[in-house]
Amino acid sequence: MAALTIRNLDDTLYERLREQAKLHHRSAEAEVRCILGQALRVDREAVVREAEAIRRSLVGRYSGDPTAEIRSDRDRR
Repeated sequence: MAALTIRNLDDTLYERLREQAKLHHRSAEAEVRCILGQALRVDREAVVREAEAIRRSLVGRYSGDPTAEIRSDRDRR
C-alpha cells in the first residue's frame, strides 16, 4: 500500500480532524483514509449524466442576451 505525508497542515484543521476522528472512534490516520475514500467515491459518469439532464432541461428556456438585460436593468435605476 502507498503512504502519504501531508506537510504544513494547519493546526486548527488538524485539531478538527482529531475531534472528528474521536467522534468516530478512529485514529486521525484512519479518519483521513475514510474522508479520502468518501471524497473520491464520486461516480463521474453519474455526475456527467446529471449535468446533461440539467442542460437538456434548460434548452429553450432562455434565449436573450444577458448583457443587454443587465444594461437595461441598470438604466432603469
